[in-house]
Amino acid sequence: LKEVKMLGSDLTLKENSTTNLIKTMKSCHRLLKLNKNRQLVKLPIMVKPYNATSFQMVNYVKEQFECRLVHSSEEFDFIKELSLSSEDQSFLNINKVIFISKYDNKVKLTYYDLFLLVKTIEKIIYTEFPKLQEFNQYLKEVATICTRLNITISWSLPSGLNVNQFYLDSEAIRIKPFKFRKSTFSLKIRTNRINKSKQVRALMPNLIHSLDAASLSLIVNMYFNEFKGINFFSIHDCFAVTCNNVVNLIKIIKLVYIKIYSEDSYLKKFDNGIINSIKLHFGPEAFNDETNMIKVNDLRIKYPDVNKIIIGQIKANKIMKADNIII
Repeated sequence: LKEVKMLGSDLTLKENSTTNLIKTMKSCHRLLKLNKNRQLVKLPIMVKPYNATSFQMVNYVKEQFECRLVHSSEEFDFIKELSLSSEDQSFLNINKVIFISKYDNKVKLTYYDLFLLVKTIEKIIYTEFPKLQEFNQYLKEVATICTRLNITISWSLPSGLNVNQFYLDSEAIRIKPFKFRKSTFSLKIRTNRINKSKQVRALMPNLIHSLDAASLSLIVNMYFNEFKGINFFSIHDCFAVTCNNVVNLIKIIKLVYIKIYSEDSYLKKFDNGIINSIKLHFGPEAFNDETNMIKVNDLRIKYPDVNKIIIGQIKANKIMKADNIII
C-alpha cells in the first residue's frame, strides 16, 4: 500500500490522499491483469535515456492496444471513476476512451492506467540506475546555463568531430501568393530567439547519438586498418561481419569503447569543453574554478559539479576478458 500511495502521489498531487490512494489501487488492480511482457516495455525503456517525456512513453505503450471510444453507460462509468481534475484530463485526453489489449480483449485500461504504468517504469529505471537520473539532471543544468548565457552548446567527439547545438525559435507566416486562388501557404521563418526548451530537451539524445556515431567511425577505421578487404556492414549502432570474423569484430568494439570511456573520463572532457566555452565568450574571470560560480553582468549562476556523477574508472582488462558485451 505504501508503494501504491507513493506512485499515486506523483500523478495527482492536488487530490487528497484517500481519494488518490483508492483511485491508484483500482488502476493497479487493472494493470495486474495485463501481460507485462518485453514487447510492452521495450520501447518506453529504450527512449528514456534519450530524454523522452512520460507522454511520449505512453504513446509507445499505446501501440500494444486498440483505442476505442466509449459509448455504453457502463463503459463511461468505468472512465468516470478516475475523477481526474480538468487539468489532468486535458493532459491525458482520457474522456470516453479506453484501451483494449490486442492480445487479451478482456484487459481494458484507461489513459490514467497507461500513465501509471509508465511512471512505474520510470521509477524502476531510476532505482536500478540512479546515476542515469543524476546524469540527466546534470545535462539539463548545463543546457539551461548555456541557454541563459545565450551561447552554443559545443562538445568534441573522440573521432575529432566538433558538435554545436543551437536551436532557434521559428515563426509561422501564412501567405497568399496568388489573388485569383484561395490557396495559402505557411512558411516557417527562423528568429534570433533561442529555443530554450528544445536546447535543454535535445542535449542528452544529441550527445548519446553523437557518441554512437563516433564509436562507429572509430570501429570502421580500426577494422579496415587491421582487416583490409573484408566486408563490414553497419546500420547506426548495429554492426555485422561474416561469421568467421565475429570474434575480431568483438575485440575491436571492446578496444574502441575502452579508448572512449576507460583511458580518461569522457564526461570530464565534455564538462571542460563547456567551461572553456563560457570563458571564451565572457573572459576567464567569468568562471570561478574553485567555487564553480559563473558571473556575467548581473547573472550569478552555480555550475553543476560533474565529479558527483562519476564513480571510479572502467577497468580495461575486465572489458577485454568479458565473455559477453552489452553496448
